[in-house]
Amino acid sequence: MFYKINNSQLEEIGKREILERDVQRLVESNLDLLFGLRFVASELSIENVRFDTLAFDEENNAPVIIEFKKTFEKSLFDQGLEYLNILFSRKADFSITLHKKIGITPDPEKISWENARVIFVGNRFSERQKRAVSFQGLPIELWSFEWLENDFFKLDRETLIKEASLSEFAKSIGSESVAIEKVSREIKDYERDYHKDDANPKIWELFEKLESLIKDLGEFETRYRKLYIGFYGKQSFCVVKLLKSKLQVEFGKEKDEGVFKGMNGVHDITSKKWNHAFMFEVESEKDLDNLMLILKKAAELL
Repeated sequence: MFYKINNSQLEEIGKREILERDVQRLVESNLDLLFGLRFVASELSIENVRFDTLAFDEENNAPVIIEFKKTFEKSLFDQGLEYLNILFSRKADFSITLHKKIGITPDPEKISWENARVIFVGNRFSERQKRAVSFQGLPIELWSFEWLENDFFKLDRETLIKEASLSEFAKSIGSESVAIEKVSREIKDYERDYHKDDANPKIWELFEKLESLIKDLGEFETRYRKLYIGFYGKQSFCVVKLLKSKLQVEFGKEKDEGVFKGMNGVHDITSKKWNHAFMFEVESEKDLDNLMLILKKAAELL
């Protein structure tokens, strides 16, 4: 509940009456700000299924499907699974759409389908709906919005406690698990131990110290990818690559050149056209102090 202050008195701010299409247009116009995504298409139809919004995650080189509803009555698990199955079954169609709309390569083999995901944006989600999609390896996100009368718009990601794995769930339901198994084959769920087991023990210890310091800067979600570990707010804050003898930390955008360029230890990597424009290498614990001064500035720019 939100209030405005009027002569030391609180007055409740009511919720604006809106249509689902209003929310869709607003989010599509601000995809980069809200999710760090690039808009591709609205109302895309494939296999007689209409997708509200198709976006592209340039950092992870993957398509993202976004569905909007004031309230979701259909099973989010079933709907999300259906969308992912169509996405993986019709890779060529999605690749052609990406190529026509934003110039992405039409070759499906060049897309990182394992990083694809579905985002549901709704006015509210029940605890039952949250539990229904709380599986490790199921790339579904729930985001709830509030749009108030004074045009205050709020968008928050729902916390999902993912304890059971999708593959374990598939085994438990027997013959109905074909669609789930297909998604499980496509989605590569790189977990913490994947990186820990592959890393030099000293480098992993250094990473854990860095991770703790990053978490002190704010509420960041940790995501484990094949080649790096990322820390995310609503957008990517930084990514950490665990190399043989050092950590490589990438952060900032090209627009932040005036802040970071020339700072001690900061390398400009804009020519690589990656998601972040700057990089700092950590070889020992003494490098962390300098890095955290830099990352503190990066956090202020989010």
